[in-house]
Amino acid sequence: MTPDLYGARCEPRPLAWQGDACVTEPEAHELATLDGHFAFHVREGGGHVLARDPLGVHKRFVAIREDGSVDDDRLLARLLRRHPAERVFSVPSSSVLRVSRGRVAIDERAASGGELHFRQHHEGTLDQAIASSVARIEGALARVFDRLEHALAGRSVWVTLSGGLDSSTVAALAAERFPSLRAITFRLDDGPLADDEDLAAARRVAAHLGIPLFEVVVPPERVLSLVDEALVHGQDWRDFNVHCALVNAALAQALGEESATEPLGAPPVVLTGDGANELFADYAAEQLEGRLYYELPRLPRGRLRRFLVRGLDAGDREAGPFAHHGAEVVQPYLLAASAYAALPDAFVEDRAAKQRLAERLVGTRLPRFVFERPKVRAQCAREGRPGGTLALLHAQGVDQAWLLARFSELLAVEPTWARELIRGGVYRTPRPTTSG
Repeated sequence: MTPDLYGARCEPRPLAWQGDACVTEPEAHELATLDGHFAFHVREGGGHVLARDPLGVHKRFVAIREDGSVDDDRLLARLLRRHPAERVFSVPSSSVLRVSRGRVAIDERAASGGELHFRQHHEGTLDQAIASSVARIEGALARVFDRLEHALAGRSVWVTLSGGLDSSTVAALAAERFPSLRAITFRLDDGPLADDEDLAAARRVAAHLGIPLFEVVVPPERVLSLVDEALVHGQDWRDFNVHCALVNAALAQALGEESATEPLGAPPVVLTGDGANELFADYAAEQLEGRLYYELPRLPRGRLRRFLVRGLDAGDREAGPFAHHGAEVVQPYLLAASAYAALPDAFVEDRAAKQRLAERLVGTRLPRFVFERPKVRAQCAREGRPGGTLALLHAQGVDQAWLLARFSELLAVEPTWARELIRGGVYRTPRPTTSG
């Protein structure tokens, strides 16, 4: 059964560790030292201590009432139905929030709590930097998949597969750990399938890996019917994240229908390649009929990645839509983010370096074309001539102004408040209470 617009068939479970120990019910003093993806609310004495993972992958919003009491929720839209907008904030991802007797304190996160440190310089040639990085990243990914293999034992595991480098690498690594792995891919049913589209590439990768592929081919009118849930559960009104959330909403809806026929048990888990683009800053703006979409700051890629990774704090384009339809999302690249952040700036400036690194990591486990295929955004479906959800909403005249207005209407807030919800890529958080 499909949940109502503001409901969800499951809530993302925390994946949190302290060292090698999995943590499900942390003490308040442990919150600043955890790594993984999580959002916790711990009661300490008469107060409340709340924290999200350092990258902000898991979302948590809090309302602080006049009497000093606290209410929190993963979904912003639900919390806003219970409280005035001016009292609603995001739990910060960069620190730990403490609320006691109406007073607000923000504690800096401990250095061991997963804070990223980006490397600026390196000694030697770029080839030497790649060679020295491979072992570190390989070890980090192995540790991530060791943890996931244990945490997800007995679960139904899927991987979103576009046939691009990021999702194909995750699929190759996951296929070695999860024998019953299945892949799922999206295509907007807007004409004959071209050889350079995601679906065609995903078929080739799935066949090479020997994993079944569930093809979700969706007519335009059905995708358009998902715009409201992309806004509500994507928790963002910016066009890039809405277009991407629409892809995931269509996948999630189909997976929810597919999973409904399986025996009852824990929700299915979906592994995605999300986050790699931020860590490598390999996004680019898109041109469509003379209009520029997804424009980025004009910065060197080495510096740009810091802003893009910081921007993961806001928007819920992955976990939100899947939770709405009863699945949990895991993003392996972001669980290994520290190892990728340690790549020097010069590495990400070289547009071929990402492909060369991936080839060293997975080699012949993927077909050769994956390493040579141009970067394609999930919401564009093909390189050079955008299609997918971007072209669909563009053709309907659904622009960022429309999305902002609709987001505000659905959440029952003023557009000014909605616009100020995200500042510099980060959700608005409470201000500490001054003493005296």
